Amino acid sequence: MREKINQNLALKAISVVLAFVLWLLVVNISQPEVTGTQTVEIQVRNADRLTSADKTYTMDTRTVRVSYRVRLPQQSRVRASAFEAYVDLADYSITGAVPIYVTVSDELSGIISDVSLSPMVAHVDTEDLQRKRFEITTATTGRTMDGYMAGEISISPDYVYVTGPVSEVGQISEVGIEVNVTEANSSLSGTAPIKFYDANGNAITVDERIKLSREEISYELPVYRIKSLSVVATAEGTPADGYLLESVDTNPDFVDVYGDEEVLSRYSSIQIPQSEISVNGASATVTRSVDITQYVPEGLKLAQPGTEVTIAARIRKLPETSTAAQTEAHSDSEVELEQSTEPSAEAEMEDNAVEEGETTEEASETHTSAQTHASSAHAAQTEAEGTIHDAAADEGADAGETQHATASE
Repeated sequence: MREKINQNLALKAISVVLAFVLWLLVVNISQPEVTGTQTVEIQVRNADRLTSADKTYTMDTRTVRVSYRVRLPQQSRVRASAFEAYVDLADYSITGAVPIYVTVSDELSGIISDVSLSPMVAHVDTEDLQRKRFEITTATTGRTMDGYMAGEISISPDYVYVTGPVSEVGQISEVGIEVNVTEANSSLSGTAPIKFYDANGNAITVDERIKLSREEISYELPVYRIKSLSVVATAEGTPADGYLLESVDTNPDFVDVYGDEEVLSRYSSIQIPQSEISVNGASATVTRSVDITQYVPEGLKLAQPGTEVTIAARIRKLPETSTAAQTEAHSDSEVELEQSTEPSAEAEMEDNAVEEGETTEEASETHTSAQTHASSAHAAQTEAEGTIHDAAADEGADAGETQHATASE
């Protein structure tokens, strides 16, 4: 069997070559036709017929399947670009059905035949066109570098016109831009693309028929350094008898602000005027909450807007011993003051002596004695006032020791 196969090998090879050459001759001479297909995008002509009437449109299909016949040797030359499919909106009618046309490029029109389409018509729906103005909103994304705060974004222009189908424009509630401030520690500027948002503030993708009067918005964004300022408060008025104002505290003690560096460097605290809290006649701690925004220095802003500060004016009752000491001191003073009336009697005796004819020397001695008694009375009054002052000083010392003891605990 193997011998039969190996016989006449050269003759067999020549037969195969001749058969292939014969096939090529038949193909090239007969050039049989084959069927081909291409998917072609549909173009729209005379769309301004609708847009000029404030109308927009949609089609149920955007592509068409083109079938054709071509000679086999030319089949490889045919591409989708060899065809142009289109609809003419000048043919639009109330039914909405518009025929689809197709043309073949001049270069290949001689080798392509029997062109057919599927589908042969496109259905066009029209809708009213709306043009609406939107104010541009701004927002930032990311976080600045620690210790820095983004200011207010300024944009140009601050509005844009949106044109499109009523149903699509109606889904747009807000138009704005976003600026990324991640790790920023200096001012930013540039342009940003416009984004669309729904009624819930979510970003949405709009229909391709939505057109904008401009695609980007220019912006400038200052970035400021943050600084902590202490909060200082005082109180007006006098507490009730037997009580004293111990301290005026604030919570928080510090607030963060930001602004131009030149303004920021001029301040280290925020002063709350004493008119915000009164302790007049108070016998217990007085507290009040204050919106500190109104007292932030001009040119600065709070890092956390609407920050409230609680002011506490702490009132302390004086010790009972101090009150008794004051009472005793006042009693001693009254006694001494009563004794101080005696010089007036002595002065009267002096006048009587003069009237009775006493000698000038005796009247002089009597006057000197009256002056001595008056000086003693004045010294007694001074001593009484000193006693009151010492009592008040002891009271203050006791208050300081009590406060120090409380702080230690």
